[in-house]
Amino acid sequence: MAENNAFFEVTGRGCRHFGIDTKMDRKQLAANHKLRALMSTTKTGEVNKISSSIANRFSECKYLRVLDLCKSIFEMPLTSLLSHIGFLQHLTYLSLSNTHPLIQLPPSLESLINLTILNLSYSQNLKGRLSNLEVLLGFRPARASQLKGCRIAELRNLSQLRKLGLHLVWDDEIGDSEVSALVNLQQLQFLTISCFDSHGSDLVDKLDKLYPPPGLLELCLQFYPGKLSPAWLNPISLHMLRFLWISSGNLAVMHESFFGENNSAWNIEGLMFESLSDLEMEWQTVQQVMPSLKTVHASWCPNLESFPIEDVGFRGGVWTKGRTREVIL
Repeated sequence: MAENNAFFEVTGRGCRHFGIDTKMDRKQLAANHKLRALMSTTKTGEVNKISSSIANRFSECKYLRVLDLCKSIFEMPLTSLLSHIGFLQHLTYLSLSNTHPLIQLPPSLESLINLTILNLSYSQNLKGRLSNLEVLLGFRPARASQLKGCRIAELRNLSQLRKLGLHLVWDDEIGDSEVSALVNLQQLQFLTISCFDSHGSDLVDKLDKLYPPPGLLELCLQFYPGKLSPAWLNPISLHMLRFLWISSGNLAVMHESFFGENNSAWNIEGLMFESLSDLEMEWQTVQQVMPSLKTVHASWCPNLESFPIEDVGFRGGVWTKGRTREVIL
């Protein structure tokens, strides 16, 4: 019985999970109706080089639930490979992270009615109708000049999204009529906005108008280019927020709305500040506006004043409510 329900087997025969690597043999994928997950396996700094004869076999694994192609390069164009993936009607997870750059999502992927998680990290400007998606990572909207790409406004169609990772670099990735693209995503609970390698000050103005939905639970801002935090980062607009993580970037001062008005206060329980060399904030103020705070993680933030974390301008540590000393990392 153990053999019939194998989680993994070196030859790939009869197993439910199998690793993709450069040395794999196409026979390992042949006639295995038990296979449920194909996952990329690489060492740090390496990539998989997959032949066309193997890549063409992926679409024959018709009961796959998970297909992870991250850190893999193929002899055949990735769009050709993906054109056959639409036959995998049971697929729920697809990762294209760190693969060949994509310009447009093949129409065949719109047939993946059970797909709920799509990781596009380091792939750009994808277009397609995937209304059942619950997790979308690494999404970078098309610029105004990229006519074949997917604009940020198309996120409005993904009404089931629970988790979203956005990568924004240019101001024209957000049109004037698209600043409301996120606010009505009622199921969205986890949002990451990264502005790594962003260009131009105009992006800050667009970000200031890009309101998240009010039901958000966790927010992560990475490499925020502005000196002043966005006006929507306040306890009234984000009254459900429980965790806030801000790392790297130019942030120096919190907008006055951050501190609330009419006795409003944050419901945040977890706070993380990392690598914010210009950010100025007093611990007493944090306690006043975040009375429910339970955990604070801070490091590389030399201008945080009176925080109960030793060496907060260097390696820092973690403060936990009720403990007399912080945990040093």
